[in-house]
Amino acid sequence: MSVLELMNFAAPYPGNFFRSLSALEKEISARRGSVVYVMPERAAGLEWVETEMRAGKKILFLPRERLQAEKTLKDIIKSRGINIVHSHFIDAGMYIPLRLARLRYRRAAHIFHAHSTPRFRIGGPADFVRKHLIGAQQYLCVSPDVAARYTRGGRRCRVVPNAVDFARLEVKEPAAQAFDGIPAGKKAVLMFGYNFEIKGIDYVLKALEECDAGHEYTLMICAAGHTGKAQEGVVELLGAVPEWVKILPAREDIAAYYAAADLFVSASRTEGMSYAVIEAAYCGLPIVLSDIEANKAVGLPHAEFFKTQDGRSFYGALGRAAGLSPEEMGLHAAENKCYCLERFGLDAWANSVADILQTQIK
Repeated sequence: MSVLELMNFAAPYPGNFFRSLSALEKEISARRGSVVYVMPERAAGLEWVETEMRAGKKILFLPRERLQAEKTLKDIIKSRGINIVHSHFIDAGMYIPLRLARLRYRRAAHIFHAHSTPRFRIGGPADFVRKHLIGAQQYLCVSPDVAARYTRGGRRCRVVPNAVDFARLEVKEPAAQAFDGIPAGKKAVLMFGYNFEIKGIDYVLKALEECDAGHEYTLMICAAGHTGKAQEGVVELLGAVPEWVKILPAREDIAAYYAAADLFVSASRTEGMSYAVIEAAYCGLPIVLSDIEANKAVGLPHAEFFKTQDGRSFYGALGRAAGLSPEEMGLHAAENKCYCLERFGLDAWANSVADILQTQIK
């Protein structure tokens, strides 16, 4: 099995996504296979990417210009005897060159990993065009909701929940050093994301502004590599960044943010399957979730759900989570952690995905 991992991924840190692929590579190597990674040109020069290359990973970079990208993919597929292309987050700048390259090298099957719900109507013109241009033999979907909205649960679709590298969730510095400015006695609420509409940060901000008159909660927003956009979003909604909102910079040691928070919120309007929900539950935080199908599908033993886009429903769920007794919080944390360890480990994920890839070899 010779696998090309094609990804439109250039995050400032490898995160759970790339660590999952590393576990998959280890499993494929154990089966006497090989893996080459192809990333967009903008990923070249990232410190963590260079570190992975020095450690022996075969990472190549894809030009944005489509004809050059097609030639690059043809050369890689031919020279490395690729028989499986496993793609992630790809857009037209990647799937069109890939489709053209595979017209020549038909032995290379395409496995499309659907990490989020599609933004087009199933059965509509965009869906028809996408299916024919992508030409995937198999869809791997991170949740039942994603599967239903991509392929209507057809036979070419498999549900494979995301995996989490729990080893990275060990705190490497005191939590107090993770950020500054949380007032004593206030509850720190952690959220992730810079797209306020998708992640629901817009209505959470409005709900806290309107309902939390004494500002008992401080909202911490971690926007990965988009701190500036997050700050602009807060200013657009509230006119300024108030004292009860903190914009957190990206950091690889993400465990420090979980350790410093009192509550975790995912208010997404739509989601594939959130790594952060699992991470926060593993780290013992009370979990507050919008009632979308993807959040329900995680299946945590303990979480407070609220009606999506409903600010008052959110505020009520936040209050219920914050009002748990220390004994209840401890019990919920222990049961959530055990559940996450049993269901979302890297090794089991890598074994499942490798089995699926192997069945597609022509």
